[in-house]
Amino acid sequence: MKTDSEINFESSYFGDKTLLILVCLLMFLKRVFLIKYEINYEEGKEIECILNILDGKMAFRDFHWQYGPAGIYLVAFLFKVFDNVNLLTPRLMVTLIAVATTFYSYRTARLYLGPGWSFWASLMASSGLVAREGTYGHGLAYLGMIGSFFHLATFFRIRRERELLIAGGYVFVALLAKPIVFGI
Repeated sequence: MKTDSEINFESSYFGDKTLLILVCLLMFLKRVFLIKYEINYEEGKEIECILNILDGKMAFRDFHWQYGPAGIYLVAFLFKVFDNVNLLTPRLMVTLIAVATTFYSYRTARLYLGPGWSFWASLMASSGLVAREGTYGHGLAYLGMIGSFFHLATFFRIRRERELLIAGGYVFVALLAKPIVFGI
């Protein structure tokens, strides 16, 4: 087990940062290359629900939505901010979430492995995120789980209470994304 002096999360080691950037870039490129411009059934349901939200209706009360509320309300907020309903908005949001989960996968692996093994571990851990998920919660739930695990493990290593608060915030993200979350 590493000592506190060995745990330097802002490592100045060039290779470590390079591998972190590379694995995040690979995930980003995978997701961007998968963006297609035809709509699928799942996205159609999402867009319909988001348009209902923009019309003032509430999910679960005024219309059926079988997933957690976080994704559709976040995209509805983005549509409102950008004043534009566009398929690229939720697809890019999910892409950024996939990159964030890859980032946390690498950082979590670095708690236990060297840079090279962490690169491969995070690449494999995040490879399931290459499919074009919609806003229905898989990516957000995974981000909540891996983010909470990283900050909880960090707390046990450096005993900084702030890490517990951040871990709790990520658990909340996972619960908003998927109210019945497996693995937390």
